[in-house]
Formats: sequence, C-alpha cells, structure tokens
Amino acid sequence: MSTGGIVLILAVLILGGVIATLGDRIGTKVGKARLSLFNMRPKKTAVLVTVITGVLIAASTLVVLLLASQGFREMVLKFDSIRSSLSDTQKDLDKAKAEIKNSLDEKNVAETELTQARNKTRQVQRARDIVEAALKETESRRQLIEQQARALATKIGSLQQEQTVLADQRDQVLAQITQRDRELQARDRDINEQEKTISSRDRQIVSQERDLKLRDTAIADRSRQLQILDQERVSLIQKSVALGQDIQVLRRESERLRIDSASARLNLPSIVRNKVLASGVVRITDPKESVIAVSQLLQLANRVALRELQPNIQGPERILDVRSKETEQELNNLIERISDGKDYLVQIRAGENYFFGETTEVKIRTIVVINRTLFQPGDMLASISVDPSRISSADLKDQFNELLPRARLKAISSNWFPDPANDGIDFNDIRSTLKFFDQVRELNEPVEIRAIAAESVTPGTPIIHLELAAFRNGQIILQTKRVP
Repeated sequence: MSTGGIVLILAVLILGGVIATLGDRIGTKVGKARLSLFNMRPKKTAVLVTVITGVLIAASTLVVLLLASQGFREMVLKFDSIRSSLSDTQKDLDKAKAEIKNSLDEKNVAETELTQARNKTRQVQRARDIVEAALKETESRRQLIEQQARALATKIGSLQQEQTVLADQRDQVLAQITQRDRELQARDRDINEQEKTISSRDRQIVSQERDLKLRDTAIADRSRQLQILDQERVSLIQKSVALGQDIQVLRRESERLRIDSASARLNLPSIVRNKVLASGVVRITDPKESVIAVSQLLQLANRVALRELQPNIQGPERILDVRSKETEQELNNLIERISDGKDYLVQIRAGENYFFGETTEVKIRTIVVINRTLFQPGDMLASISVDPSRISSADLKDQFNELLPRARLKAISSNWFPDPANDGIDFNDIRSTLKFFDQVRELNEPVEIRAIAAESVTPGTPIIHLELAAFRNGQIILQTKRVP
C-alpha cells in the first residue's frame, strides 16, 4: 500500500473521531440544557443531534475521499462506464484466449502434417532406392535374357532338324500302330465270340445246377414223406394188431382217429405248453364289458381245448381250470388291466402239455400287451454280411439259414408273441427266395443281406412273412418278389 493511502486512511479516522467527540459533547450539552429544537422534546432533540453528527461524519468522510483520491472519485462518478469497460475487456480477453487456442491447434496440426510429410519423404526415398536397385537388376537380367535368347536360337535350329527326323519316325510308328490296331481288333472279335460261348455255357450250367437243386429238394421232400408214411404205416400196423379183435370199436372210434392229428398217433401232446387256445384284440370303453370280453375268450379257449383233447364230447362241458386261486387272481388282474380304453392283445394259453384223451382240467395262463405296430413293411428284422466269391454254396446256405432264427429272436424281443404250435416266421415266397439265393451266389463282391417285414407286424400276428434284399454301399441291388 502507498504512503498517500495510509495518510488518507489516518485523516479519515481522525476526522471521524473529532466529529464524533464534538457530536457527543454537543448532545451532552443539549441534554443538560434541556434544549428543544423544532418544538421537540429535549430527549428527541438530543437523538436528532446525534443523528446529525453521524451524518456529518459520513459526509465528511465521503468528501475527504472524493477530494483526496482521484481514483475513488472516478470510480464513484464513472462506475457504469467502468463496469461496461470491464465487460468489454473480459470479452476481448476471452476472444484472445480462443484465438490463442485455435493458433495452438493449428500449430499442432501443422506439426503433425510436417511429421507425416517427413515420413512420406523418407518412404519415397526408400522406394526410389528400391526402384534404382530393381532397375539395375532388370538391366542385368535383360543382358542375361539376350544371351539366353541367342543360345535358344541356336538350339531351335538344331531342334528343327531333329523335328524333321522325328516326323519321319512318327509316320513309321503310326503305320505300325495302325497295323497293330487291326490285329487287336481281330483278336477282340475272337475274344468276344469266345466270351459269348462261355456265357452261354455258364447259363446252361446255372440252369442245370438250378434243376439239380430243385430235384434235390424234391427228392428230400419225397424222402421225408416216405419216412412219415413209414412211421404212420408202422403205427397203423401196431394199432391194427392191437385192435384187430374188435372191429366194432374201431368203427366207433374212426371219427376220432380221423380228427386226431399225426402227433397223437406218434404219442405227442395234442396241446403243448404255451399253445394259444384263444386270442383277440379288445378295446374296453365300459369297465363292465371287460368281464364279457374275457368270458368270450375263455369260452373260445374251452372249445379249442375240448376239440383237441376230447373231440367226441358234445355240449358246453367245461375243461379249463378257472377256479383255482392263482387263475382267478390272474383273470381279475386281466379284467382290471384292459378296462382303460386302450387296444390290447389278449391271449389264453395252455399252462402245461396235455395228451389226447386226457380228462384233467387244462391249466391256463394269460398274456396281455398293448396292441401296436411293431414293424412296418420294409423294416429290417435281421441281416448278414456275405462274400459269395470266397465261400462255398453250402456255407452261403448255412448263413442264409441264420436269418430266420435271428429275425424270430428280434421279433420276440420286440413283444411279438408267436404260437409255439407253429414256427410263426417264414419267407414270403419260397420260389422267389430260391431265385434270390441263386442271384446272390453269382455276385463277386461282398453284400449285406437283410430280412425285412413284408407286411405290418403286431404282437398277435400269427405268421411274420419276410422279404429278402441285398445291399451294397447302402444301395439295394437285389430283392425278392412274390412269384404269381
């Protein structure tokens, strides 16, 4: 702070103190003298004197500052113009800062461009050096190529001479090749004629083998028939000796002997264990109908069992054992099982073996399974892989014979219930199967033989008919077809 400012502050303080002292003394004297100004009470007059004294202090201070400080005087008298000037100055300052910032940005951009230009200059210089080196290398290569071209021109001349010689030799070779082609064509014609002769002989051999096979099959069938006839003849002789003394009894039982099967004459059971006595597909919508359906199946099974064991008995005699606790429980479970409205296959089967003429009650067992399609036409049931070119016809036949047992096992594992009284599975057509076997035997590559269903198969299908198909690399090449 300057000396003038300090003096000014001291003068203001001293003047304020002097005026305050004078005002206090005047107020005291006015109070003591109980003077009255403007008809006011002495107390209010003293207050007025004090107020006037304060105003004088402030006025004197302001006058002294105005007189003593030109800057204060200009600030008070020119306050609006100074504030406007300060605003303009601030704007100019902001504008100057913005210009400085733009200048700095332009400077940075210029420096960046300068750096890039220097880098490009260095790259151009390097490229120029590379081009100069390439030009030098190209010049050396050009000279080398010119040397090689002169050498090649020399070689071309010699090659043209050699070409002339080779052309003469080529004509000679072509003439020889033409002569050999003629000879080969003549040989091919001879070979084709020989192959036709061999093919004709092969067809004759195949036909003869097929005829021999059919003859062998017929001879085997006749041998089996003769054996059966011999067995029947022996049995009939034995029976005729035993029954020779009673012709009337023989006549009365002739009807029974006619109905009786060959198994009875050979002392085999007329009803084998698990033989299907009755079978049917049921759908029960009303639980009361399940009892009726089971009763009808039991009646049918009873008639079948009675016809097999005691064909001479007439009337509704009961031969099935349906009163044992185990059978009653099994039938009750069956009735409850089929009462849910689904399609079920229900079978009544023999529980044991029974011989012709037995009078004992036939024990039964039941099989119930949801009736659904197990196999669609074309579904595979069994397959084998064979190489006809490496095995004999007998081995090939043995492998073919494995298809039926495998297919039967596959069907049984899928809930197929065959009747043990018959095999239940066979090829669709024997003649087509034999023809298929002959065609497979003539193949020269390995193939896969598949046994496929010829028709839809359900759990109660009595006989599954099979077709045969040969596959190579997933493509079918042979298939059996029913012969009309």
